[in-house]
Amino acid sequence: MGKKKNLQKKHKFKHAEGQVGQAVGVAERPSQASAPTTAPAAGRSSAPTAVVGRDFSYVGKDLRRIAVMAVSLVALEFVLYYLLVHTSVGTTVYSFVNV
Repeated sequence: MGKKKNLQKKHKFKHAEGQVGQAVGVAERPSQASAPTTAPAAGRSSAPTAVVGRDFSYVGKDLRRIAVMAVSLVALEFVLYYLLVHTSVGTTVYSFVNV
């Protein structure tokens, strides 16, 4: 098997975007050896900071839609159970299916 050539990546994903909105290329990143390593101060909080440029406001709306859909499907299941077991509709449907 031959050696792989070192090629730059074709795609620039969202997680690789800088704060300005431009993607950070491989050549623009500082190397690990030249980056200064500093230990966090003892009094500072280690809570994660907010990422600039990401908007997750749609997640709450999507979760509400999923909850409404789940509740409506469970309610539909109970209505169909009542109709098919406790009324004559179930017997009629069974006679149509039993061909």
